[in-house]
Amino acid sequence: MTTLNVFTNQLPLAIMTLEIIRPSY
Repeated sequence: MTTLNVFTNQLPLAIMTLEIIRPSY
């Protein structure tokens, strides 16, 4: 697994976490 692949896989998780922490606009 390349670092880019791991980063791409983590993106949706990070976005979901951000949406959970702060309410959607």
